[in-house]
Parts: sequence; C-alpha cells; structure tokens
Amino acid sequence: MRIVKTASELRRSFDLAASEAKGAFGRSELYLEKHLNNPRHIEVQLIAGQRGQVVHLGERECSLQRRHQKILEETPAPQLDSTSRKKLISLALKIAKAMKYENAGTVEFVQSARGEFYYLETNKRIQVEHLITEMVTGVDIVEQQIRIADGDGLGFSQEEIEFSGAAMNCRINAEDPSRGFAPSPGRVEEFVPPGGPGIRVDTAMIDGAVIPEYYDSLIAKIASYGRMREEAIERLKGALSETIIIGVETTIPLHQAILEDKSFVRGDYHTQLLDNKISTWNFKPQLSKEEVAMLHLTTNYPLSGISTSKLERTQTRWRNNLQTEPSPRQPLFVEGL
Repeated sequence: MRIVKTASELRRSFDLAASEAKGAFGRSELYLEKHLNNPRHIEVQLIAGQRGQVVHLGERECSLQRRHQKILEETPAPQLDSTSRKKLISLALKIAKAMKYENAGTVEFVQSARGEFYYLETNKRIQVEHLITEMVTGVDIVEQQIRIADGDGLGFSQEEIEFSGAAMNCRINAEDPSRGFAPSPGRVEEFVPPGGPGIRVDTAMIDGAVIPEYYDSLIAKIASYGRMREEAIERLKGALSETIIIGVETTIPLHQAILEDKSFVRGDYHTQLLDNKISTWNFKPQLSKEEVAMLHLTTNYPLSGISTSKLERTQTRWRNNLQTEPSPRQPLFVEGL
C-alpha cells in the first residue's frame, strides 16, 4: 500500500506499486481507495448457517497495528457508542445476507474520525483474534464452523447469545523491539506460559522448538478476560510479566508499553498510534528499584561476612540451603505404553 497525498505523486506511486505487485504476486493490477487519517479498524464476527440464518458475536477493535499488521485486539471496542455499534453490526449483517454467506467469518471496517464506516473486506475464515470473542460470549467459533461445514446448520439464535465483560489479546512474536523489530529466529530453550483467572493462552510452543526465519513469527496468543476493561488490562499485565520465553527475543516489552500508555488506557487510539509512538519508547531491559536495591546489598554486604548463627536468627522466608542437583524423579509409567 502506498499513500498518495498530492496529484503529482500519483503516477510515480502507481508505477512503483504496480511493479511491486507484479514481482510479488505475478499481477500488476491495482485499485484505489480513500485514505483516512487516524481511523479505527473495527471488525464484526459473524456465524452464518443455512437458509440465511446469520448471527453476530459483537465487534473487535483492531486499531493497534504496526505497519498495517495487528498487534493487540480487544472487545468490545472501547470508544464505540451504542448507536454506532448498532449501525456497524447492521451493515455487517446486510453484507453477509446479500452474498448468502455460510460459514464463520469476519466483516472488517475502518471508522473515520467523524464516525463514518467504510467497508474493507470479509475474511472467510477464523481470525487470529477470535479467542477474545469466545471469551465474552462463550461461543466456540471453531466448533460452530465445523458443525456448519458438516451440515448441522446454526444451532442457536441471536437472542441466545449473551455478552459479558471485556477481553483483549496480545500477539507474541519472535521480534526484537529494541532493534527495530528485527526478526529473532532460533531455538526456544524454555517456554513457560502464564495462568490464573481470566487468562487464556493459545500456542503450540514447547521447550526446544525452533522458530525459523521463513514463516510467521507468532509464538503465542495471550488473552485476558475481565468483568470490566480495567480488570482485563490488569490481568494481562500480570500474565505478560509471568511469561517466560528464553532463547529468542519477543514483543512482550511492546505489549507491556502499550498497556501502560495513557491513550490506550483511555481507549483513545487509532491505527497510526503505534507507528507514531514506538520510536519514543525504550524497549531495552530496565532494572526495577527492587533489583537495584538487591544489587547494592549484594555488593556492599556480602553473605560471607555474616555468621551462620546470625543467619539462623534472621526472620526470613528464603531457604538457606540450596539444592545443587535436582532430586531424582520416579519414572512415569502409563498403562499400554
């Protein structure tokens, strides 16, 4: 995609885009569309069965993007009022019915600063971010897609769908934010996903798995649910801080910066926000006050200078004896193997 701001730029930008399309896809056809400054990207999740049965599962806000690629999604859209929400969903349902759509699918729109909706596309598949819709509705979208494909049709009505709370999803990629998001392929030596109330992790990652440089670098999707948006944010902060991925660099620091950003916390953001702000954020590891204090104590008050009796009298919950070798574990026998 190339943005053309003046008529004098049109010919050169057109030729460049046509050349790139030809080289990448073997075809040079292009289309023009209106460019919107600072729009929001909002999509509607639909499930359409046979005989024109269509239900919606609400909308997802996908405006947090880097170079037109989604980074973090949430539902419901934080700045969408009830009138605009009804209009958006009505448009999505009309599109699905007009094309006699049958499947799970997503109808995508951009919303201008003045509140106007522009149709983007219909994704005829399961979206990466579908899990947050499942978390607020309780509907298993993948199951419904399989049932429809098997001829079962739509097994519920719009009135049976209940919306509850808020959810948001972070795409954790093998990229290094401190080096301009350079790819970080390699072997994941250790992977420990987070847990806890309201946390869901979708991943196929295991210890020792290799992330190649040839394919998508998505490692995991970490999502949170809360009764209110604020609770979902706090739970997601905790989940990201608990996640351990050793061996490759990841975009976790980016998500942590987003969750602390005042514009995001207010729900006041758009598709250009990240590209404008990323250059001002510092993604290099920073020591906390507690870590600085620990280093100071370790340097100035070495453990060797404290007597054993004094250690024993000290009220502490830390163990004084360190286990140098792991204790042997009994082998696990599974019947039939």
